[in-house]
Amino acid sequence: MKPFINQAATVLLLAFYVVIFFCVAGCISGCTNDNAELGKAKALVEKFESLEEEFNLLASRSEDSNADKQQRAERITKEIGNYHNEMTRDYISKGQVSESKLIAWEEALNNFSNQYDQLKGTPKKDIEEPDNTPQQLDTDTDSDGDGVLDKDDQCKNQYGERKDGCPRRDTDGDGVYDEEDKCPKSKGTAANKGCPKKTTSTPRDPQDSDGDGVYNIYDDCPNTRGAPTCKGCPDKDTDADGICDQKDQCPNIFGQATYNGCPPPPPPEMDSDNDGYPDSKDNCPNRKGIEPDGCPIECNSLTRFAPIKLSVECKKELRTGKLQIRPSTDLVLEEFRLVANDNGTINYYIKDLSGRNLNNRTQSNLNAGPNTSQIRTSDLLLKKGRTYDLIVETASGSLTFVADSCANTNFSNSNVELRFTGEPFIHQLTFCKK
Repeated sequence: MKPFINQAATVLLLAFYVVIFFCVAGCISGCTNDNAELGKAKALVEKFESLEEEFNLLASRSEDSNADKQQRAERITKEIGNYHNEMTRDYISKGQVSESKLIAWEEALNNFSNQYDQLKGTPKKDIEEPDNTPQQLDTDTDSDGDGVLDKDDQCKNQYGERKDGCPRRDTDGDGVYDEEDKCPKSKGTAANKGCPKKTTSTPRDPQDSDGDGVYNIYDDCPNTRGAPTCKGCPDKDTDADGICDQKDQCPNIFGQATYNGCPPPPPPEMDSDNDGYPDSKDNCPNRKGIEPDGCPIECNSLTRFAPIKLSVECKKELRTGKLQIRPSTDLVLEEFRLVANDNGTINYYIKDLSGRNLNNRTQSNLNAGPNTSQIRTSDLLLKKGRTYDLIVETASGSLTFVADSCANTNFSNSNVELRFTGEPFIHQLTFCKK
């Protein structure tokens, strides 16, 4: 009997050691996996920070050349900073990193990288264009990589942690998210669950007279049951965006306080030539143009016209002259012609009514008459309905240009009105139109 008892004890001891072995092995495996996922997450944060620096550099380079590109780069830089700060604060620092989170973060990083390539000016042939044909639409798309499909995402272009795909809100900006904030409309501290620190004037046990969940000291309607998000007053927040319907300009659509309760507007479309026409509607996306197609005015035999052609009858010599131009449609000033008494140079410039120069002060050579001297104006665009002054001055002592004191000082047709201040001194003026 004794040998049998010893044998049973040995078997039980071996079983105990086996159980201990598997428990230790499982723990080591779990810790290894957790460390690997944390390592991947920290590497992704470094990539986000690097991409954020690239956008910052792009914004600074665009400051003088393209204000629209600069604003978009600054906006995306801020989005990236918020994104990786939330990764670190809400997940990595707490060791709560999962495989699904890593996949969502990688997709978001790729999305920001694609935006960088497009904003930087990658040629269109190198940008993967989406196929929008009905048979290839992907109903399982998650544009912002937050784990909520676009078809269910109320904020499909913003990474969000909530079930509806929208970011967690902190209405009062105290660092405590609204769903954890006992006083979401009053800035407080995390230690006090989002409520302000109590002062000597605050009751030790705050009262809630109307039982609406808002303490009297924070309740604008302490004796009338109301909504916590409306400071305790009897209003409602239909779309649950933290903005009461009375102040919400989009009461049935989840929005943001920055936009008075409405969703943020979509980002502006790319406008490569900065002419006010987005590339998607611009037939000349790399050349600044005008309506209706975003293309510039081309000067040719079909578009060119000359409303002034003078022959001097009553000769008068001038050292300075001014012509007021008021287009009835968008025009390009191609050239004007003068007659001079001698060889020499002139200065000419064109101003709008505010006094702003539309061209740099320019010197041009004149030849002695009787033939006209052609002055090219670099195809300067003049907008319809505006008024411009063309001013010409001689640059040397004895040089003058010849005017006609007998000619009419006003000229007009369906395209432009012209008015000389003094005698007409321009012998031919050539415009081009659409």
